[in-house]
Amino acid sequence: VDVGDLVATTVGSLERRAALLERELDVARSAGDAAATKLEFAEAAARKDAERVVESAVRSERARHAEEVSSLRARAARELEESLRSVHASVSRQAEAARAALRDLADERYAVV
Repeated sequence: VDVGDLVATTVGSLERRAALLERELDVARSAGDAAATKLEFAEAAARKDAERVVESAVRSERARHAEEVSSLRARAARELEESLRSVHASVSRQAEAARAALRDLADERYAVV
């Protein structure tokens, strides 16, 4: 066996092996790039989902607060109406008492005359 042929065969084998390793490295890089891109898309989708959840929670909380404000306004209106009725009734009683007192005074005045 000629040493030159042996060296040529060994160098050829090493070159083929190097080429195969370079192709494997390119495939691994491509797979890594694809995985990184997939991860970026998944993270973006997760952020969008989280934003939607937060927006939904904010809308729900706003609706709850709006209902609460509406309920408080209705309650305040009812309490104001009850208070006005109470004041009206009190004023009516006082007016009737004043009228009765005036009638009594008028009766006493006519009785004296």
